[in-house]
Amino acid sequence: MLSLGVHLEVEGYVTGRELVAARETAGDYFQAMQIPLLEGRYLNDGDIWPKFGAGAPAAVVSESFARRYFPGRTAAGHRLRINGSSWSAIVGVVGDVRHSSLEEAPPPIVYFQNGLADSVAVRAAGTPDAIVPLVRSALAALNAGIAVTDVQTMNRYVDQAMARRRFQTVAQTSFATVAVFLALIGFYALLSYAVMQRTAEVGVRLALGASRGAVIGMVVRYGLTLTSAGLAIGLLLALLLTQTLASFLYGVRPLDPITFVAVPGFTLAVAVLACIGPAWRAACVDPVEALRH
Repeated sequence: MLSLGVHLEVEGYVTGRELVAARETAGDYFQAMQIPLLEGRYLNDGDIWPKFGAGAPAAVVSESFARRYFPGRTAAGHRLRINGSSWSAIVGVVGDVRHSSLEEAPPPIVYFQNGLADSVAVRAAGTPDAIVPLVRSALAALNAGIAVTDVQTMNRYVDQAMARRRFQTVAQTSFATVAVFLALIGFYALLSYAVMQRTAEVGVRLALGASRGAVIGMVVRYGLTLTSAGLAIGLLLALLLTQTLASFLYGVRPLDPITFVAVPGFTLAVAVLACIGPAWRAACVDPVEALRH
């Protein structure tokens, strides 16, 4: 069970109604979910939270909780309490978990041990189809009245959480691919027109002894100069908009070096491909026909 906005008090820290999540766990929850232990120890059955008692004897806090209330200090050994209950000793710090959303920053979480659970997490080797009957049998042996419903793998939960963003990413990637294709066509047409306008100049260069390689190099340099100018403007605008675009990113920093290197590199490669056709046609121009033109 997860509750938000509990009245939190941290020993030695002035707090009010903090936006803190309180989560009840049971058994080896942290090990099953592979939540890393960063400090102290995990909760165990000796730390069970009396549901209607005065409070929990021990608690484990998340990394973001420790960073907020104990910056630069060890959180284990301090005490806290929620909703006016008795003080609980912090016995460990675990890694942050995105319980509600993959996009939102995980809130500070306080974990208490509870002997009861309304959901069960099982980590096992093998296929889900082979594991589920064993889990049902084990739970029925504990209590025949337990009904097992909504059985899903963690991969399915993650897929469901990422479905909307995955669709958006595929759509944006498709639009970006079309945009690159259209840009390539436009760049090719622009460069072809520019080379046609310089047909006389190319003819004079060839008539005076310029090699085909020199003509191809001239056209490619011209195209790359245009591309480089556009990239410089685009990178400058991207740097100015990094803070605005940060809210649309997940798992990628706004100033991701790979993105800022790979995208310009890909654009330059596309520009070279767009230059090859016009450059080759310019190198194959008959000097006599070019001069007559």
